[in-house]
Amino acid sequence: MTRIVKRGANLIDCQRLARELGCEVTPVRKTGEILFYHPNASERMRVNGRRKDAPRVLTHWLNRVGARHEP
Repeated sequence: MTRIVKRGANLIDCQRLARELGCEVTPVRKTGEILFYHPNASERMRVNGRRKDAPRVLTHWLNRVGARHEP
């Protein structure tokens, strides 16, 4: 399995990568959170949108989605 997202990635880069992988990225109104959804993933990922860095769970989730997305 190749790592798509590196350690220390910022949230903006993770959002861009998620859209390239076919994820749906939606800001949750009035909470400051961002919801990531991919049809092939078993769960949705909800992260704090006020932080500049991407949480470790989001980078791990994107790496799993990216591994499923590879041909």
